[in-house]
Amino acid sequence: MSIKSLILSILISICLLIITGCPLYETGEHPDLKTDHLITFTVEGNIFQPKLEFYSPASITIDYNDGSIVNVNGSAGIWLPENHTYADGVVVHNPTLFVSPWSALKVINLGYRATDGGNDTAGNGLDLIELHPTEPNNGGAEWSLWIQSHVGTVTAITGLSSAPELYALCFDNQNIDEIDLSGCTKLKTLEAYSSKIKKTNFTGCTNLVRCSIEDTGARYSWRFIGGSRVEEPSLDLSDCIGLRDIRGSADDHDILKLNPGALGTLWHLCKWGNPHFTHVQIGSESPQKLDVSRFTALTQLWVGGSPVIGDLVINNGTTYSVWGNNCGITSVDCHDQTQLRQLQLSGDPITSINITGCSNLNELTLDSNLLSEANINTFVSTIETIGSLRILRLNCGLTQNQIDRILTAFNNLSVTDTIYSWESFVLDLSGANNAFPSSAGIIQATSLGAKELTAIDGNIMHWTVTVNP
Repeated sequence: MSIKSLILSILISICLLIITGCPLYETGEHPDLKTDHLITFTVEGNIFQPKLEFYSPASITIDYNDGSIVNVNGSAGIWLPENHTYADGVVVHNPTLFVSPWSALKVINLGYRATDGGNDTAGNGLDLIELHPTEPNNGGAEWSLWIQSHVGTVTAITGLSSAPELYALCFDNQNIDEIDLSGCTKLKTLEAYSSKIKKTNFTGCTNLVRCSIEDTGARYSWRFIGGSRVEEPSLDLSDCIGLRDIRGSADDHDILKLNPGALGTLWHLCKWGNPHFTHVQIGSESPQKLDVSRFTALTQLWVGGSPVIGDLVINNGTTYSVWGNNCGITSVDCHDQTQLRQLQLSGDPITSINITGCSNLNELTLDSNLLSEANINTFVSTIETIGSLRILRLNCGLTQNQIDRILTAFNNLSVTDTIYSWESFVLDLSGANNAFPSSAGIIQATSLGAKELTAIDGNIMHWTVTVNP
């Protein structure tokens, strides 16, 4: 190019800049369209159909990575693009999403069925999220196949920090195995029920309210420290100041890391069936056994099969349901907790228990034979006074006299509450740790089992009574 031609080209560029007020870029090189300003999905198979929700109108571009590009000017609300079918014979595609402005994007939905407390708008104060797919699974298909047959099989998603106002990310039953949510400061909920997620990064997720990674086998969290990625076998939610709801049963973390703010906001903690889950770390404190007494808002503690509790002390006036089977609990003190309804304590080496004043307890299970004689006497005397019990399973070294007393107390109960057909009425005093009832006790057991309880729909209910032999 000659000097004159170069000068002429520069002059033309300057003139265009002055006239249009826009910088000049080669096609596809505008900064907002560069890779670090895109959300990229990895999709296997022959279809892809995300469901998106927007706070406000936006320009939306989906590049399906097969030569097909969709550009729309969308309005506020939900946008469901046509189901895109891949016909190029390629197994894996990397479609991209671009939104202008990015602040308009509220929800990315790659599969959501509101499982396990999803759309509990009252308990968590979250906005309703529309199911995807909306078609009912009336045929009872395996859920992963059902969702992926409508949405596509998504194995990865990157670039989420491009959307500064992202409210919810949903990928129930998808094949995504790790997710980087660092920088998603406005994210309220992650819905990844029964997905393949194994590794998470919640760095900077200060507004997260709900974390649903139930039934995934999730094992690791990671952060970038000094420029290096550092992984550990934990669920690290330590940046989540107002966390309310953790769904993580059948996962595989060793430690749960929480922000001190969660002590006053967390109402549901579900991490049962996590055999490696042994400690909780609050802020910068050292990891320790779960101290329920510090959680002032906790209503449901479901950690059965996770050896994370030593001494179970409930004194917050809030916790009403405890799944504590096989948690390693050695002592229980729940005295005067009138809100307490459910206390499951099977398989725990409990040496002392105090449920005095738990006048509204509906269910109690205990099979430790390590209680002292004095403790058992006090415990049985308390059981005789709790008229609300509907499920009682005890195999804790009861004498014949104590078994007779409990049978008599239950036979004298007057069930005046509203009864539903789905309820259970169970009294089980069998087991190798317990004595046999006397002949008088057998009469009480027989009488109790013969009583008829009428449910509101007219069905007749009965007590199921089991004693030795």
